[in-house]
Amino acid sequence: MSLQGSLTTVRLPELFSLLHQLRKTGVLTMVTPADERSFLFHRGDLIYATARDPSRRLGSYLLRLGHLKEDDLEALEGIGPPTGGYVGQALVESGRITQEEIHAAVREQALELIDDALSCKEGAFHFDDNELPFAIPEGTPVSTHSVLLEATRRDDERRYVRKLVPDLNVVLALEDGSVLPCDASDEAKVLALVDGKRTIEQILHVSPLKEQATAAILHDLLSRQILRRVHVHVQAPLERTVPELSGLPVAPNVPGKLFAVLGGDGYKLPRIAELVAEDPVLAAKVLKAGILQGTDLARPKMSVGQLVDALGMFQLKSILVPEALRALYLSSAQPFWKDLWEHSLVCAQLSREIAIRIQYPFPEEAYVAGLLHNLGAFVLFHRDAAQYRRIAADSVRDERDLEALEEEAFGMSHTKVGGVISEKWGFPRALSTVLKGHHKLDPGYTSPLLSLVAAAHGVAEESGLRVGFSPSAQSRFREALACLNLPRKKALSLVSRVPRAVVPAVP
Repeated sequence: MSLQGSLTTVRLPELFSLLHQLRKTGVLTMVTPADERSFLFHRGDLIYATARDPSRRLGSYLLRLGHLKEDDLEALEGIGPPTGGYVGQALVESGRITQEEIHAAVREQALELIDDALSCKEGAFHFDDNELPFAIPEGTPVSTHSVLLEATRRDDERRYVRKLVPDLNVVLALEDGSVLPCDASDEAKVLALVDGKRTIEQILHVSPLKEQATAAILHDLLSRQILRRVHVHVQAPLERTVPELSGLPVAPNVPGKLFAVLGGDGYKLPRIAELVAEDPVLAAKVLKAGILQGTDLARPKMSVGQLVDALGMFQLKSILVPEALRALYLSSAQPFWKDLWEHSLVCAQLSREIAIRIQYPFPEEAYVAGLLHNLGAFVLFHRDAAQYRRIAADSVRDERDLEALEEEAFGMSHTKVGGVISEKWGFPRALSTVLKGHHKLDPGYTSPLLSLVAAAHGVAEESGLRVGFSPSAQSRFREALACLNLPRKKALSLVSRVPRAVVPAVP
């Protein structure tokens, strides 16, 4: 059984109840504009839950409950849904935690993720009822029915708390002259937590009383002017660096094709590899997952097909299904995005054709580099689509350097963004060089892969596929061709080997 739809028509409790009643085993994926979550079911009960937000990963709950230390948590960074086995079970087998501690953490994690999901007004879901590719440890499943009841109760309590103390980021302190009571009353317990540094949310979290009781006491103490508001704790603004890759738009034709492949019969991995190879965002995420999993990325093995084979179907679904859901249900049409996508795809195809023409030993590596070279532009476009469209148009119309305009608008150019992404996720050095340097060739440093992509970039621009203006475009094209010992006419003729539906005819 495969289920898919919008959370505006099917509420999460109804969906969980259905899976519980039917005793289903599989993965429920849920996406919202701000996050994505996965719930693993075994015979109708929950065994695992995870979210894109690192603070909602299993390790964070083990830390919060006191079962792990900070050093242990660092070892779990970047781990998503299990592939070859249950993540928590590996911790149990290492002796760091007990099975009971894992069970408590999984329950708490599921409660919070469900609790958050209950308040989502926009989102989509997909349930895949394939068998899980790993053994289920004894005692792991959490009763779905009990978790739903508890999550609903918490949601009601949270609404009550927010009525009493609407802003949980407010920091409280004792009014001047106020004296802490010496008795063991509930009021004294709450007052003991007020130190002029903790926010209301932090006080609620560490209080020995229930949230409702603590909120009522804080509200009463504020009304009696025993407590005062010191200031509002504001989260530090986002640094002008690179956001996560999640949420970036994928090609509009990909979701339908992807679900058709996943729902069909036969061997799916080759077809999935074809779809991933058509989309730079999906390819980047698959590469990132391969790196986290420790896949061998030696240059002869740097291809989308080999990455897909190495990850396997279960891990691929955890990467691709959320993106397909987001594109189908949550994305709005962005015409300029098509220009970015076509440019990247054509550069990938041309990079491979040039590699074959000059007998470069790794043509699939050249394809991946060409596909991902403009990844930073997708990130900037996603951050503010209207602004990016505007500066790209201004760049071409006024012949102003696109990178300079990006720096003005976003604080970083797309080449710098691409470099940060590639370094952050440990992309191979040759690939990282392309993402950082495809707008600037260094005469003193020769990288055949960089020259390949720069040449493909030049051919694409000559064919009319241009994203912004670069004052050094023509000289960079000439330098790349010279480095490759490839005549300009032969390079331009390779356009005929790229599908005409993608590339316009060269005038």
